[in-house]
Amino acid sequence: MDSPFEIPQDFPVPPEPPAGLKVYQDERGEVLSSPRQSRVGAVFLCVWLVFWWIGIAKQLHALLTTSQGPTGWFFFALFCIPGVVVPFVVLGMLFGAQELSFKYDGEVMCCRRFGFLRFAKKSFYPKDVQRISVRQALAYTKNHDRINHPTSTSTLEIVLPGDTLRLMFLNDPDQAIAKYCGARIRSAQKTF
Repeated sequence: MDSPFEIPQDFPVPPEPPAGLKVYQDERGEVLSSPRQSRVGAVFLCVWLVFWWIGIAKQLHALLTTSQGPTGWFFFALFCIPGVVVPFVVLGMLFGAQELSFKYDGEVMCCRRFGFLRFAKKSFYPKDVQRISVRQALAYTKNHDRINHPTSTSTLEIVLPGDTLRLMFLNDPDQAIAKYCGARIRSAQKTF
């Protein structure tokens, strides 16, 4: 099993962010953004969505040409919900990202971005971080037993009082993105 790499307090931040990590400034502060995209899943959902909307159109045609009671319209409304929600899931699969935001007040916020929407927001202050470690993610079988071979996904583990945050960075076989983000948090600790 792969042992975690502990990021020490004096771990240097490289001058340039690694490939696969976008660093920019916005109204929140400095943002480190790593893509979380699944084009294969998005294509699958698009194909599924086409057939789903064909089913919605056929059901609407049946409702308008025959006299079905309110029960038919109720089931039609339930049938439409996935047809409306899934396009947003597809956008998230195409334009998703894992972000760390270093706000101007010193707070760090990690979140998952799906297009323009941000979910799974968690905030902390660098002074509260007890331990930061990086490891290569392990592969799992379908019955969730661990297999002892690392994948190209790295994991940044941030231990806080009473909570542990785990950020996953896809396509990071050398753990460079996770180490850069951990070193950036360590450097933020020195400013307090």
